[in-house]
Amino acid sequence: MNEQRIDGAAQELKGGAKQAVAELTGDESLRAEGAVDRISGTASQAIGAARDAAAPVIDKARSLTRRKPWAVAALLGVVGMAVIGSLRGRGKAGPAAPARRGRSRAKS
Repeated sequence: MNEQRIDGAAQELKGGAKQAVAELTGDESLRAEGAVDRISGTASQAIGAARDAAAPVIDKARSLTRRKPWAVAALLGVVGMAVIGSLRGRGKAGPAAPARRGRSRAKS
């Protein structure tokens, strides 16, 4: 569990407390603040969980980069070329018009 998940849980609890006080006092603005805090805390916990889940993959990538930097550079180059190639055709409605061959005709 990382710091972001702990902060998110604390923020979610704070939001719940605000909502409980708002329920007792009838303060709608405090209730809204509490809802925002709870949602923000939940989102922060989700981001923290994603970081925890991604940590082993990131560690393995760093290790591979240290052991075989040229292989990683080549792999990234191939992936970059594939992405560029797939994005090259974007924005066109259909296939590109075929190139005309032969002489161009003079317009009169």
